Amino acid sequence: EMTKEIFTKYCYFVEQQDHHWAFLTCRETMVAAARLYDETEEEADKIIHEMGLVVCKDTFIGNQFLSGLSGGQKRRLSIGLALLAKPLCMFFDEPTSGLDAASAYSIIKSITGMAKRRNIIAVCTIHQPSSELYNTFDQVMVMSAGKVAFQGAADAAADHFESIGCPMPANTNPADFLLNQVNADFSSQKHVDMVLNAWANAPASNKMKAGSTAPLPERPTYNTGIVTQTTALIKRHMKLTIRDPTMYTGRMLMFMFACSFFAVIYVKSRDREQDQIFNKLWLVVWLLSVPSCLGVIVVYAYNIESFSIRREIKNGMIRPAAYLISNLLIQLPLLLIASIFAISVSGYGIGNFEGDNYFKFLFMYFVTLWSFEAMAQTLSLVFANPLLGMLGFLEFWFCNFLFAGLLVSKENIIWPFRIVHYIVPFTWGLESLLHAEFADSEFEGAYLVNSTVNVRGFMCDEGTNDLYCGGRTGKQVLQTLHTNFPIATPKDNYGRNLLIVVIIALIFKVTYFALFYRRTTYSKGPKSISK
Repeated sequence: EMTKEIFTKYCYFVEQQDHHWAFLTCRETMVAAARLYDETEEEADKIIHEMGLVVCKDTFIGNQFLSGLSGGQKRRLSIGLALLAKPLCMFFDEPTSGLDAASAYSIIKSITGMAKRRNIIAVCTIHQPSSELYNTFDQVMVMSAGKVAFQGAADAAADHFESIGCPMPANTNPADFLLNQVNADFSSQKHVDMVLNAWANAPASNKMKAGSTAPLPERPTYNTGIVTQTTALIKRHMKLTIRDPTMYTGRMLMFMFACSFFAVIYVKSRDREQDQIFNKLWLVVWLLSVPSCLGVIVVYAYNIESFSIRREIKNGMIRPAAYLISNLLIQLPLLLIASIFAISVSGYGIGNFEGDNYFKFLFMYFVTLWSFEAMAQTLSLVFANPLLGMLGFLEFWFCNFLFAGLLVSKENIIWPFRIVHYIVPFTWGLESLLHAEFADSEFEGAYLVNSTVNVRGFMCDEGTNDLYCGGRTGKQVLQTLHTNFPIATPKDNYGRNLLIVVIIALIFKVTYFALFYRRTTYSKGPKSISK
């Protein structure tokens, strides 16, 4: 009986689409996989030579944005990765799909040669092979609508169909002839039913018999431990992070330049004057809003990455836990560095933010960005189409603006929409960021007075517009802002807010873990097959 565990230990599935790491070279891909399979670099180099990849071993694999390996070379690399696993049986889903005739023949010759040299069973699904390809097959199974029309030696197919009144014309590609016999679009449903019934009623002597079975050799599900896998994955993905700007390095620069642009626009807010209070508030808002919005890139990047990771997990290369741990260990420090890029030059350089509260501001900023990152990872797996996930992320980002208390107070949000106020990170993160920037500052253009003179405890210089009269101390300013922007408050709720944002991030993260395990471990796994 074929089970998932047996499949992972002894089999390897080569998908129709070659999902590789675009910014690794052919050899780097093989060497990284060799470490995960507990093989040597020498074995990886041997397989590279066997698969005819020596000429391109130092070429990036590439993608639609980076030129790299050809389609045939990527397919041979997929086979090479499979050989590192030392499977007893390999399954290929249309290995010649999308290749020209020469490349298709080369791939099939590689598969048949590999199978004979290494004593591996190779099972391929293939559509319309050339006669040259057909003649390389040992056994053939012809199917229609899930039913078998013929199963046996490739050179015996013509004799069987002739015996049921369907002779194959001379000089005909056997594959084309067989497919025409079981395709109702080219013959008729009546004819297809006749072919299927003829095989179902054929003598047992005409059909393949199950060979003798022997106990499978003992081998572990994974060749390496979780620590080894995690270490190897960290090395591989750090190299990818440095080379591929999509996930982190590109965003770091975008954070710095975009936030610096807003800081320049609001440059006058660096002077703590009454008429700059609103500008300073909006600068803090934009410094958080723009980088958090760029998390939409993460949805796309992780969606594409999930295909490669799923292949590696289902073929026994890595454990799901090893990937999740390595991803978290890379994500947290890099996101902290990205946060430093976002606020240091813009906020504390150009914007003249309160320097004594830098680390307090930075940590809340980092945790809030992490919550968006975790949400983006979750949405990368919710939808198969990354565009839908990206749209969902933008909707979530917009809800942070609308429901956080920046534009509408909590009391004015009707139920059940008020629930959103409590679950968006901006509600808690932005409140503490504003408090960290304003609370310990003093603003020119106002002076303190006794509460008997003015109930607010301050008055502004003569000629100051009442609209801009916010207060002398930072807490007075926050209290004034609270009238129009409920998210601003003089009360320091840093600890509570930090805890809530962390909980929000962890909820998204746990949801991502659950979806990840389901998608890589349970979805569309091999079905149980009994004799």
